Amino acid sequence: MTSVNRRSVFQILATGIACTTLPEIFATARAQAPSSLRVREDVVSFSKDEKKVASLRAGVAAMKRRSEASQHDKLGWSYWAAVHGTDQTPPRSLQSIYNQCRHSSARPAAHFLSWHRAYLYFFEKVLVQTAQDAGGVAFSLPYWDWYTQPTLPSIFTEGSAKINSLWHQRESTKIDSGSLLKAAFEQRMLLSQNKTRGFSLEVELNPHNRVHGLVGGDMGDPSLAARDPIFLLHHANADRLWSIWINERGVQGLPAAGGPWDKESFSFDVEKTWSILASGVRDAQSQLGYRYEDETWVLPPPISIADKGRDRNADDVVVPEEDNLDLREDPALSHIGNELDDEKEPQKLSAESNRDESVPSASNPALVSSVRVASAPVRVDLAWPQDTAARIADDKTSLPKVELVISGIDVDSLTGRSFTVAALIPDSNGALRRVFITELNTFTLKLAQEHAHHDDPHLDRTKSHAAILRIPIDHVIADTPRATLSRGMSFVLDPGSEDITTPVSIEAVRLMTVE
Repeated sequence: MTSVNRRSVFQILATGIACTTLPEIFATARAQAPSSLRVREDVVSFSKDEKKVASLRAGVAAMKRRSEASQHDKLGWSYWAAVHGTDQTPPRSLQSIYNQCRHSSARPAAHFLSWHRAYLYFFEKVLVQTAQDAGGVAFSLPYWDWYTQPTLPSIFTEGSAKINSLWHQRESTKIDSGSLLKAAFEQRMLLSQNKTRGFSLEVELNPHNRVHGLVGGDMGDPSLAARDPIFLLHHANADRLWSIWINERGVQGLPAAGGPWDKESFSFDVEKTWSILASGVRDAQSQLGYRYEDETWVLPPPISIADKGRDRNADDVVVPEEDNLDLREDPALSHIGNELDDEKEPQKLSAESNRDESVPSASNPALVSSVRVASAPVRVDLAWPQDTAARIADDKTSLPKVELVISGIDVDSLTGRSFTVAALIPDSNGALRRVFITELNTFTLKLAQEHAHHDDPHLDRTKSHAAILRIPIDHVIADTPRATLSRGMSFVLDPGSEDITTPVSIEAVRLMTVE
């Protein structure tokens, strides 16, 4: 194949001419120029180079100007933001291109990480070339490591929108980094399998969703998030975490090569010029030509697979056959493993102490109404109806499928906030172990609303009944001893260290069997 330089590659991109071999062109160019491997820097390092910062700002500003001149210009900022999500009705010609983001709601998304990697890859190419055309220098997207830098980078917050194209209206410029979990790195599989949650879903819910919710503003809404330039650095860091996980776990944690997961196609324009298969984004360095400045493992070195193989009590680490991989991802959950902080004992609410008196106690013991969460965690204790409790206590019967349902949530009151929802399971010593379930924030709730609207286009998303989270908790049910489980379940809604003065009101928290 004829050699192509970087400039000619972008010309192919910009013309909109269909090119089904675009990934091959990039691969050929890299193979002939291995020294061109790009490095996505930490924003702290990136910010020290004034020319790169100026070029990033120039590129964003130029893309925004293109959108002002023509909203659906495929080299414009609004176009690329809408590819991820938009709250406006897309033109008929772009209905297959806009609102593509792969996020989880009731079921996890098999391509949350792979789709966003592809999206960021092509978005970056357009942004960098636009910046260079505006007189800037070449650069690679930096990443914002919220684990170590909990404050938004100053290059995104200084000045105003008039003089700084990276400035955007946000609810907060600081993240409670202590509430960002690292439990995803304990997962050996990318997707849910064998009653494990999988790396993709774990990292999506927390830290990914939590950061979206805490930053707030457009970032707190999946339909608007990509309008905020910090979105790019946020997702670059999520992508970086995937690279770190792959470096440590290897290909055995990924879906089998050549299977259904590999064959998923991502296209970012009608002509399919910007198009790539999931198989083409497995390895950022060898396939896409970039790496991250710091790809250090974020947890203590895990026990090797060989050592695990010698441990009779170790989890099964056999890679499942692709045919057995449910790409819908059964949302089973995994353990965080931390005990409840005795110094921050949550307020306890139970079906007996905080019941809606209009609901007969005999018919709805697994419901707590009028929950209010402020700056302290709230514990919710739920009992079972007598017939369900008897079934659970009987070792000869199968356990029911159960959902935790949190309903009547005022979405607007969660702006700039994020609560962790976890189950509390007592161990043999009586200590409470948390099992992470989800994040309660605007980003998570609006995803649920959008998915509900997709299932029922006539649903009024402005009404409170749309603000409902239904979370399967089969993993918690299966992991809890029957004698303990038959007495009921406990959950905690924890705001972390956030200083919240206005409580968030929830109409009801309940357990529902779904079979």
